[in-house]
Amino acid sequence: MPYEEIIEEVEWVYGITFHLNHLSTVFSSEIPKKIARVAEKLEKEVTVPEEEKIECARCKKKFPRDPLFFSYNRARKTGFARYCKDCEKLIRIEKGVVAKHDKREKVPQVQTRKTN
Repeated sequence: MPYEEIIEEVEWVYGITFHLNHLSTVFSSEIPKKIARVAEKLEKEVTVPEEEKIECARCKKKFPRDPLFFSYNRARKTGFARYCKDCEKLIRIEKGVVAKHDKREKVPQVQTRKTN
């Protein structure tokens, strides 16, 4: 699908106007970085032995002892937080506290032009 069609679709469905340069940056830079991060997480989940994994206190899943999965917490014996990052995000959403950088929960803003 050409970029122009994507721009029209996003504007029609969400009311957001993107410039062609911004959209090409998203496709050429941001999306590959996110794909690489997911691939890195999947690789670590498979290659790290079970004895080097930590169990999340909320979802009870075991994840590698790594900053990709857990936030740092020097007060704990493991050096990482009790909850995995996904559970921490769900807890913040349930409490109504969403970080500024958490783009998934933001309501899209309609861009308007100022008239003189």
